[in-house]
Amino acid sequence: MKKMKINKVLAGVGVMLLMGSFSSCLKNGKYYTDFSSVSASVDLPLAATNNNNPVPFAYDATAASPSIPVVVNLASPAPLGSSTTATLAVDATWLSDYNTANGTSYVLMPADAYTVSSWDVTIPAGKRVDSMVVHFDFNKLDLTQSYVLPVTISQASQPIEQWNHLMLNIQVKNQFDADYTCTGFVFHPSAPRADNATYHISTAGPYTCTVPFGDLGGGGYLFNTTVAGTSGTVALTSYAVAGGSAAPASSGFMTADNPGNIDYSAALPQVAGQSPWLSSTYNNTYNYSTKTFWVHVGYVGGGAAGTPQTAYSRQFYLKFVQK
Repeated sequence: MKKMKINKVLAGVGVMLLMGSFSSCLKNGKYYTDFSSVSASVDLPLAATNNNNPVPFAYDATAASPSIPVVVNLASPAPLGSSTTATLAVDATWLSDYNTANGTSYVLMPADAYTVSSWDVTIPAGKRVDSMVVHFDFNKLDLTQSYVLPVTISQASQPIEQWNHLMLNIQVKNQFDADYTCTGFVFHPSAPRADNATYHISTAGPYTCTVPFGDLGGGGYLFNTTVAGTSGTVALTSYAVAGGSAAPASSGFMTADNPGNIDYSAALPQVAGQSPWLSSTYNNTYNYSTKTFWVHVGYVGGGAAGTPQTAYSRQFYLKFVQK
């Protein structure tokens, strides 16, 4: 018991000595900073939170009237007795410099794709914040691009802080944009093969998707197609080549099984036109309930031009199921 009492006494003395030490430090200013004389300034708090880096905002492509408030903050020891004004502006130079410095390729948002409530904000006396609102029109955007709207405080009645570069990174994706488990078969005269892998189907519009030619998608063999409906099982329409110079020169949807009678003996025992490789199954549709694309596409080998379908020597039967 005596030992315990002695320990408690020593602990109490230690706490008092420590408190005395802190008190001394606070009094001599070693660990205490007096902010009462700091002058006021303005900043963009969302830019400060993200270190002036792009701030992603993800939206569904069918969003009716998306908007984002841009808040201006008054930083000061106490609210001011008079109002503070600030004018915001688009800073395209900051975005360009950021891309150069970071190896990124953000695209400046087109001026007709957004409107603002007002570029001028006023923080009332006794208050700390005011804001403007940016409204977006996704119909004016190429949804395959990664856009940024770079907002800055161009002038203000108080000094402007370094946290003054808010880059709104608007990411617009449709409901089909996702990873998919792909199963199927590629009929090729000399390199037939099963396809069983995970691929990404991406956004090209509110209902338009960029789809890979199975295992050739990584080489730029891509096409765009539109899901022509909003429920049930619907057709895929508006086929268009995508992917640049590596894309097939002549390609498209197929509605028949090996209509050109291409020699696919190398694919045996797999036969185009025999179950399961049937156009009636792989019928270029999308099923909303199972989130499945059934795709039958083909292209002319070697990039040569040819009559649709009958000249397609490369024929793909692909089933994409969203993961």
